[in-house]
Amino acid sequence: MVGPLWTGGGSKRFAGRFPLAVESQAMANVAQLLPGITTVTPHARYYALHTAVFARAHELDLDYSATTRLLRRAEVVVGAVSILHGQSDPDAHAGLRSPHGSDHLSSRLAGGADVDALSADGAYAKAERGFWGPYVGSEFTMGLLATEGKRTVEGRNADRAALNEGFAGLFDLAARSVLSTDELVAAQHLCMCQARTSADGQMMRRILVPRSSTAMHDDDRRSQTLRMLLRLTDLTPTGGWVSRELVFGPARDDDVLNEFDVTPAWTGVVLRTLTVTAWRNLWRHLVEMIEGFMSIDALGEALASTLPAGSVRAFMDSRPPGMDGTGLVGSEFSAQIEALAPAERWLSWLMIGASRFGRLNERTGVYFQSVGTQTYLKHTSRDERFQQLTPSWLLDRLNEQADRPLRDFAVWLTHQLVERTERIAQRKASFTPNGVLRIPARVYVRDGYVFKDSAEAGGGVALRWESALEVMSGVGWVARVDGQWTLTDAGRSV
Repeated sequence: MVGPLWTGGGSKRFAGRFPLAVESQAMANVAQLLPGITTVTPHARYYALHTAVFARAHELDLDYSATTRLLRRAEVVVGAVSILHGQSDPDAHAGLRSPHGSDHLSSRLAGGADVDALSADGAYAKAERGFWGPYVGSEFTMGLLATEGKRTVEGRNADRAALNEGFAGLFDLAARSVLSTDELVAAQHLCMCQARTSADGQMMRRILVPRSSTAMHDDDRRSQTLRMLLRLTDLTPTGGWVSRELVFGPARDDDVLNEFDVTPAWTGVVLRTLTVTAWRNLWRHLVEMIEGFMSIDALGEALASTLPAGSVRAFMDSRPPGMDGTGLVGSEFSAQIEALAPAERWLSWLMIGASRFGRLNERTGVYFQSVGTQTYLKHTSRDERFQQLTPSWLLDRLNEQADRPLRDFAVWLTHQLVERTERIAQRKASFTPNGVLRIPARVYVRDGYVFKDSAEAGGGVALRWESALEVMSGVGWVARVDGQWTLTDAGRSV
């Protein structure tokens, strides 16, 4: 795989990510409402494992190099144990991704594990400190880790007794040069799936959803979000697009969900991600239309030719509503809109989304239009790049140009999008060590003309809900049954 999942592959140049930069507000809101869990932190037990390693290093007063060696060796042992246990008991690993480093480890466990070789620099992990990097910010956010001078140590929420019990024998195994298959099998209590019943797993449960009245703001938002997801999982056990159920389905009227402060906030975030998806997909479609060295006007005309005749107002009036007397309506997913060609479909999504601006309740509206923190709002209110392409910006432009032909509006919008991507790419430009200017872009602009280096991928932004469910599976709150998430008895008690 070349590049992240949300960018297209194939470019030989310095291809950019987020060409329209419409994602930042939604992503900031996701991070605010679900702190400590990201798309690359799926394993509950790795949070605890890293905490145990740094607690042990602190106890033994290890220096940086020795701590790094301990971390790498411990990850290899847990990874090897987890791989073998997953092979012998695959049902226990349902809902869990493969352990970190499994692409390297899996083929090298015949007859046991050579811990020295597998943990060597560049072996199971290319990064110096193994797979700690993706988790480090989350572990500090959750209070699992802290700093003491220049050292990383266990944090305020780390429970040494629970860590020692859960990872009993780990560091003795990690100190060995070679472990036999029998020794790895006998250490199955170290498998990543065992956090569902282990002492360190109980510690993680307390941290993920704290019961203490002293929970910090991050802890409270994460706790409410996880409880919201557990409730949604219980209401929609057959699967499907759970976020759509929250915003447009019967779940929006659920009394339990409506007790959470985060529910209206997440409603706003989900609505905003629909407009983000539409902008990204419209841009992808526009880039597909670029043929050779093409004028921006010609590109705009190409887009316009795929749209119906008539005014902007007539087009808007013919779209299904985004809200009615009962509340939000998922018109983006209606048969009428789904049947449209790409340009008309994504423009319809944008107009439906913009029509909701100013009609949502206050908390939902804030998370739909911007970011739910006053500091961020104060900072971004003076920056045009954060206002352009927002729902309110688009609604204002639609009202201003309501009597213009829709196809003229499409040409104007093409110029706006091309110019925006050029500004953003220029802001991100940098020099290589040998003095070459690199502009992160797939589309280049020269004197009113555009040409593309490679295709854009489009798509939306991650809500991190799937990762959250994976983490909760790791502590036994949800289970993967017949390909769908279902609530466990432990999950119902949260």
